[in-house]
Amino acid sequence: MPADAPASAMFQFRHAGPQPTLQEVAQHYGLPVSDLDSAFGVVATDTVDHLYVVLVAPSGFERLRERLEALGLADDPAVGLFANPTVEPF
Repeated sequence: MPADAPASAMFQFRHAGPQPTLQEVAQHYGLPVSDLDSAFGVVATDTVDHLYVVLVAPSGFERLRERLEALGLADDPAVGLFANPTVEPF
């Protein structure tokens, strides 16, 4: 990937019930499964508030933003795309 290419982003979302699969997340948010990082999977970030995170490729950013707007979730501060900075030792 070129140095100036956008990196994947973390997508945090709410889901009541059992932890969803990547396929369920992709279907619900209108993304191809190939836009989600299968090695990262679906990670629970807050089990009390039912928050989960997946990694989304840049190709899915706009589609995801449109879907969040359509679902009325664009104003929820806990839901959406968040930076996924590289963590490296000093």
